[in-house]
Amino acid sequence: MYFHGDQVPQDYGEAMKWFRKAADHGLPVACDYIGMMYAKGYGVPTNVNEAVKWYRKAAENGSVWAQTELGVRYSHGDGVESNDVKAVKWFRKAASAGYDQAELNLGIAYFNGWGGATNAEQAAKWFRLAANQGNAKAELRLGICFILGAGVNKDSAEAYKWLTLAANQGEERANVGRERLSQDMTPEEILDGARRARAFVPHPKEFPDEPR
Repeated sequence: MYFHGDQVPQDYGEAMKWFRKAADHGLPVACDYIGMMYAKGYGVPTNVNEAVKWYRKAAENGSVWAQTELGVRYSHGDGVESNDVKAVKWFRKAASAGYDQAELNLGIAYFNGWGGATNAEQAAKWFRLAANQGNAKAELRLGICFILGAGVNKDSAEAYKWLTLAANQGEERANVGRERLSQDMTPEEILDGARRARAFVPHPKEFPDEPR
């Protein structure tokens, strides 16, 4: 309530006090929020090391949001020493629970060979799982996979579908890619791709404790 100013005046100090009380009782979402507050400087001086400490507590207690955030920190070397193997480990934990951002990041890891050899099939698999939840960045990357034939068979109509869905959510790169792709497609293929996009229904998984 105090963090968002929901029915009470927004007060990050009060929010931190209550999050700490909840964290003392092992509530992962409280650790999520404390980590985020240190990362962004909400009511406290920005402290990346403290943020990572709280992300790790939350991640070890099952928070998919913190697992994903910790993976990002390892992939960028932000607050921890850069380590792609550990990044992939945390992405995989959250992705295995169906968290779309982690599925996207795991796909990127496989596509780029973080912590091991590149694996286009695995990349496309995880991009598809996230895209099926309506993740725009995953839709963009899956569309690119269908253009390149990376981990999937080349399919212009299917690529057009995913790029259209990503573009509809504001992904400008998808819009540019779709325009370029359409120059090499027949009118029938374009109509097919557009039809597939219209028929798509995302199935997002809900994580009610995810910090907002």
